[in-house]
Amino acid sequence: MPPLRERAADLRELATGFVKSYARKHGRKAASIDPTAMRLLEQYDFPGNVRELANTIERAVIVSEERSLSEGHLPDSLRAAVKAVRRDNQRGTLAEMEAAYVNEILAATKGNKSEAARILGISRKNLYERIARTK
Repeated sequence: MPPLRERAADLRELATGFVKSYARKHGRKAASIDPTAMRLLEQYDFPGNVRELANTIERAVIVSEERSLSEGHLPDSLRAAVKAVRRDNQRGTLAEMEAAYVNEILAATKGNKSEAARILGISRKNLYERIARTK
């Protein structure tokens, strides 16, 4: 069976089915996925295949108070991964790519510079220098 990333039509149908199923299971209002969120799901590789899709949708249904799941209900890691792929497809200079990656990690750590430096494998001092260069 081909991976989920190669079956966009199946992904849409599975995601919609998971929303309805998990909304019933958890007593939530969610009934659909808005087009922006669906495009993000379709652009993500889902290395965990259908199980990862199911877990992603279940989490989104649980945190949502609306009838339609939006981009904001999807995990930060999924949105960051899709953004990274888009960035890779738009190749810029090394400095631009580095600045974008540093900003992405800072956003993912909610501005925690110590954590960002740890993830990037650099010192906090080095992180501050890189941030200063991008301004």
